[in-house]
Amino acid sequence: MSIDLNKLKTIAKTHKTVASGYLNHIKSNVNKYKIREGDNHIRILPPVDKDDFWGFDVKVHYNVGDNKGSIICNRYLHKQQCPLCDEYDKARKKNDEALSLLYKPAKRCLVWVLDLKDPSKGVLILDAPSSLIDEILLHSESKKTHEIIDVSHPTLGREIWFERSGTGKLTEYKNIQIDTEPAPIESHILAKIKPFTEVIINRTYEELKQEIYGTSSVKSDIDKGLDPELEDDDLEIDNIKNKFSKL
Repeated sequence: MSIDLNKLKTIAKTHKTVASGYLNHIKSNVNKYKIREGDNHIRILPPVDKDDFWGFDVKVHYNVGDNKGSIICNRYLHKQQCPLCDEYDKARKKNDEALSLLYKPAKRCLVWVLDLKDPSKGVLILDAPSSLIDEILLHSESKKTHEIIDVSHPTLGREIWFERSGTGKLTEYKNIQIDTEPAPIESHILAKIKPFTEVIINRTYEELKQEIYGTSSVKSDIDKGLDPELEDDDLEIDNIKNKFSKL
């Protein structure tokens, strides 16, 4: 069975790699933080399954199958074969810009947070664009000493403010502010944090192929989500992340 390239070219031209408003790479029983237009006020929480950087980097393919769903990229996360990345490689070799944009995975970062504008929501997963995480990381490093503030630390972590404007590829995150005073987290909140691997939906190569062809018998797990942003690797940000393992 082959993929209908003409159909996918049409989708690529229509959607311009902006997500269709559905999210099914995170389980539906996980409470999610939706970034507000305008002011946001959060406290990043420490991960329970990592001892370095507080975020969980993933890549996500959007507009997958008839449901226009989203899936975790197996090539990036598990170093396994990914049918969408296979098609992305083929499109690049053919210099097909439309298909390349369609198949290219978006860099995302999963982070546990508290919504300090509404703490009653409890522990939430933030499925963040890498541009937002990059800004927070840059503001976490002292320009003078190059020391890192671990904003997720249980007792020494900090509250964070930022603003969002625009949508899709025009989205901007600005006015990032990290509080100068620690904001300790109570133990009962820390106890509710789960490993990142327990909240994402993993699919096998065969399941992914079924999703692409629109004939999947796998039960859909769809929720409304956020628009992805496509970005390249940033060496400066990677260097900052590496510093967390030395804290």
